[in-house]
Amino acid sequence: MTIVLNIDEEKDIPLYVQLYEGIKKEITEGRLESNTKMPSIREMAKLLNMSKTTIENTYHQLMIEGYIYSIEKKGCYVSEIRHTWIHPNAKDKKQAKEKLEPKVQYDLTNAYIEKEVFNEVQWKKAIDKVITEDSKALLYQGDVQGEWALRAEIIKYLYQARGVYAGEEQVVIGAGIQPLLIILSNIFYNIGIQNIGFEDPGFNRAKDVFSNSPLNLIPIDIKDKGIDIKNLIQSNVEVCYISPSHQFPTGTVMPIKKRSELIHWAELENAYIIEDDYNSELRFQGRPIPSLQGLNRGKSVIYLGSFSTVFLPSIRISYMVLPEALIQPYKLICNQYAQTASKLEQLAMAYYMTDGLFEKHIRRLKVHYSKKNDLIKKKIKEVFKEKVIIKGDDSGFNLYIEIKTNLSEKNIKEKARKKGIVFNVLSDYTVKENLSNNPVILLSYKGIDINAFEYALKAIYSICFTA
Repeated sequence: MTIVLNIDEEKDIPLYVQLYEGIKKEITEGRLESNTKMPSIREMAKLLNMSKTTIENTYHQLMIEGYIYSIEKKGCYVSEIRHTWIHPNAKDKKQAKEKLEPKVQYDLTNAYIEKEVFNEVQWKKAIDKVITEDSKALLYQGDVQGEWALRAEIIKYLYQARGVYAGEEQVVIGAGIQPLLIILSNIFYNIGIQNIGFEDPGFNRAKDVFSNSPLNLIPIDIKDKGIDIKNLIQSNVEVCYISPSHQFPTGTVMPIKKRSELIHWAELENAYIIEDDYNSELRFQGRPIPSLQGLNRGKSVIYLGSFSTVFLPSIRISYMVLPEALIQPYKLICNQYAQTASKLEQLAMAYYMTDGLFEKHIRRLKVHYSKKNDLIKKKIKEVFKEKVIIKGDDSGFNLYIEIKTNLSEKNIKEKARKKGIVFNVLSDYTVKENLSNNPVILLSYKGIDINAFEYALKAIYSICFTA
């Protein structure tokens, strides 16, 4: 425990009286909570640089007046008293708990993963290898652009897995997508770009970055096969942010024909595409469609990827691959930004990839979540029968379901929350109003087990169809 008291040795008031008044005030105003153990006389004397006699006199007076009590061989504790004033940081815990929403018991968001899909022993070995072999490197700040070793591994992996064409000097690493988009927003602003198109519905955290930048954010409609090209052309934007391989939140996969149309638009208008290749690794049906960056050879496409989604949510390492035309504008501002991703984790990930462990991890995820995807769809059909339409079901960790009920998305979400069930709905990600006749909810099965998911489904069904 640390107690900060205002003690003035120059005053005529005895030290034990000043100390007594100070501790009493901490207790009566709630900063020292009931039944908190007080420092021993020896500890308090050392902490405040006072004699043990002074502390003994103080504690004795506090016990006489009932502010503290003593337990033999254990020490002194704060008594339960009525506070004269409650400090903002010491509110009545019981009252606060009563006001809290019910505890989350069924989390159908993307916040966590299942323990069995992550090999913690292998990751620990990669971290230990950095500490053993790169201990001197850890004494220095990291490269503002990201560690070269990891950038080199990212380029190798992206070429093999996604057909991305680029060099290490085109890769910029950051702790999540948002820090990278902040940098990108400033690059765009510096080269005279004003308008950016954004998928509607779309990824909120990216949307928030652009909303808080000097750029004008213009929503572009999402259709059955991805972004509405006609709407995009009419919008007169100079940049378009999209997630073609697994559109978030709808799960739509953009076909190759539409990808070609999008690239043609960018080349014709001298525009840029920001390709968020979200969940492209986890495609369960058919062959992966090449990245836009690979189709365009990186001339007009800024490629975004992240380890947080498919590895560990707590590993905040994301990256962007810049077109050659944007490297110099980036170099002009890069030193304005500190590297936000952990140097230790970057180097560990580089070793992890060099040893082929990341690709093994991805294969393990595909097998596990492909089976789970089938089971989840089966459970949804068993519970909802003909009262639901399942979408976005051939990749990723989410299912996008349209429920044939008269209840609103907000109503379903609020009622579920009261039962300890959390999930997102389509309107959480839209700028324009959801024009669908039925509510649409997004269910992630990334971290929850099948039995818990089934229970949550039945509860949602009950909310929607039981009076």
